[in-house]
Amino acid sequence: MSRSEVLVGGNQRGIVIRLDPSEDFLSLKKHLKEKVESIDEALRGSPVELDIGQKILTRNELRELGEILAQKGLHLKGILGRYTQHESTDEATAEKKSPLFKVLTKEKEIAFSRETVLIRQNLRSGQRIKHSGNIVLMGDVNPGAEVIAGGSIIVIGSLRGMAHAGAGGDTEAVVAALKLQPTQLRIADHITRSPDGAGEMWSEEPEIAHIKDGKVVIEKFKI
Repeated sequence: MSRSEVLVGGNQRGIVIRLDPSEDFLSLKKHLKEKVESIDEALRGSPVELDIGQKILTRNELRELGEILAQKGLHLKGILGRYTQHESTDEATAEKKSPLFKVLTKEKEIAFSRETVLIRQNLRSGQRIKHSGNIVLMGDVNPGAEVIAGGSIIVIGSLRGMAHAGAGGDTEAVVAALKLQPTQLRIADHITRSPDGAGEMWSEEPEIAHIKDGKVVIEKFKI
């Protein structure tokens, strides 16, 4: 019998999802997806802790579980139970410090850390993704959809919905997309909106938005 279950804590811990440590990783992911689907929409955006008992997971496996949560607007707060990773302390530290990739603008180089979640899907109107770190979304963000990140946001596609980077006040965060046409773009507490007829305003080339001299500026970029 599986011991997977979802606990909504009243102890300020948010949501605890308990997974069966005897299962293989594919089954673990399958049951996590099922449990996430059962969570009420009103709790989306809540922190989640995964209880995996004595299960041993690699860093990449933990990242995959975090991506499953992020696709439903949840963020991974921590792991309960005793788990170890298949790297030495020095290797794990080096991996954590090394960036996943870098974005180059005319004036600076922006590195994306290992706190980045990768999401492969298109967002329709009414859908919302929120993550405490960086978000890389491979797909389109359509009007009416929202992407909110504590860090930076990169959309490998068209960004035509709302994007809020640096949601916790990080003015170093950026928003980038292959086609940047947001209805609203926010970085920390700085907001810019698309005016009427904005289709002609935005470039067809990849662009990045960041804060410069207290204002949101937009320029071309490359990865």
